[in-house]
Amino acid sequence: MRCRAANGFSMVELLVAVAIVGLLAAIAIPAYQNNVARAQVAEALAMTGSLQAAATAVYSETGSFPLSNAAAGAGSATSYRSRYVTSVELMPFGFGGPNPNVHAVIIVTLGGQALPALQGLRQPLYALKTNTGALVWACGPRTHANVIDGTQGNLMVASQVHDTIPARFKPAECRW
Repeated sequence: MRCRAANGFSMVELLVAVAIVGLLAAIAIPAYQNNVARAQVAEALAMTGSLQAAATAVYSETGSFPLSNAAAGAGSATSYRSRYVTSVELMPFGFGGPNPNVHAVIIVTLGGQALPALQGLRQPLYALKTNTGALVWACGPRTHANVIDGTQGNLMVASQVHDTIPARFKPAECRW
């Protein structure tokens, strides 16, 4: 009696291969989605460049922060729409103390074609004065903006400025 040569794979071998592919997909897909979300947030933050430049120019010329997009000579908040952004708005935020100062914050609101996990989330960019008096823009949670009010050294950012984007979706410079 002759034995026939086995052709193909056994059922067990196929099940093992499918299990391995499933395990790899279970690990890779969430990591990929986090990377896509991070890229979308980074692109949204990059859209603020022209508004940052306009606000910085007004600050350099007048010594005070513009309190709206119009005061900075920029387009309306919704004119900054893109695939992932619904608005980019320049707003004031203040500090408490005996001599309150008003500073500026840019709020980026995500939407449009952004991932469902990012829809409606907001990321603030704070105008920070350095020790030399220069103005820089930084992102991060409202409880960690390194801004000093100059009178008491208190860190008190107005409560209406909320950072709602989870840290895993933020670019490295925005994670604290």
